[in-house]
Amino acid sequence: MVAGAANTDGGVLISMSAFKEVQVSEDEKSIKAGAGLNWYELYSAIEPHGLIVLGGRLRTIGVSGLTLGGGISYFTSKYGFAMGNALAYEVVTASGAIMTATATSDPELFWVLKGGGNNFGIVTKFTFATYRAPKVSTGFQLHTEEVVDEYITAVANFASYHKEIDTGAGGIFVGVYVKVRTVQIGKVEKPSVFENFTALPSAIVSSYAAGREIFGTHSMLIDEASIRRMWKMFKAATEKMAHIHEFYSAFTFQPISRSAVRVAKTNGVGNTWGLDDRKPSLWWIIFTHWANASDEEEDIAWQNNIREEVHAANMEAGVGLGFIYMNDCADDQDPFSGLPQDKTLRG
Repeated sequence: MVAGAANTDGGVLISMSAFKEVQVSEDEKSIKAGAGLNWYELYSAIEPHGLIVLGGRLRTIGVSGLTLGGGISYFTSKYGFAMGNALAYEVVTASGAIMTATATSDPELFWVLKGGGNNFGIVTKFTFATYRAPKVSTGFQLHTEEVVDEYITAVANFASYHKEIDTGAGGIFVGVYVKVRTVQIGKVEKPSVFENFTALPSAIVSSYAAGREIFGTHSMLIDEASIRRMWKMFKAATEKMAHIHEFYSAFTFQPISRSAVRVAKTNGVGNTWGLDDRKPSLWWIIFTHWANASDEEEDIAWQNNIREEVHAANMEAGVGLGFIYMNDCADDQDPFSGLPQDKTLRG
């Protein structure tokens, strides 16, 4: 077992690093990708064709894990989650059989692989839908804590944006410093949809040293007052950890638009998570970093406690949601517990 990794205590750990195949279809409408690729390798292989697939926002993230857990990309609001753009899976089952799961061939296995994780077989190859690579405008901002009030208003306004927009936002962090990463389809120097962020004074700071880190997540409806309460709870809790060497913690808000959920209805099997597309939501993460192994027990307990305290307060306020995004959950969380019963008991 590899501590902190997505593996099973006492189980078999299988390296997929040799599965590096990338094959572009003749009509360039799909690609086949080996499960051992990371997203940088896959993007680099299809870039000469002018193509993109929906995938990770960090270069070292694996294609397999992100896709099986759902997968948020910079284009989620327009094209949905990475899992929804998987057209086929080549899978080795527990019996040793090699199967190809599609919407028409083994649809039950196809259904469960869309957001169900790596529990149902070893996926060796994915077939993904492709899109023509658009021109994009990007931005990266760092702000001091002085602008947190304005920032929270900007987060709430952006996340509840009423139009159907061709926009995906990368992680929006609130911590010792506020960080914003933005992406807008189209060649626009300062996209208007992000104007509440770009109007804030920006400051560049040095990055923190490498060390130990964990994160956990919950989800919520968009409510500015609740986001402000969450920040106050989080800030008060972090101040109690000043004695920990190189302690750093941050909130991440990931806006999930109605269109991102609605696109799932066209993926061949429907909305496998049972998400409500009538209202946008925020999937939030608390990320914690520290330097020394001797602080691990205290830091993990702190992280888990503040995460659940914030979630409990959201539930009491009527804005908390049960959904837990698998790819960002902590090892003490059960992502299946937040799914509708008909989704967890299917088959």
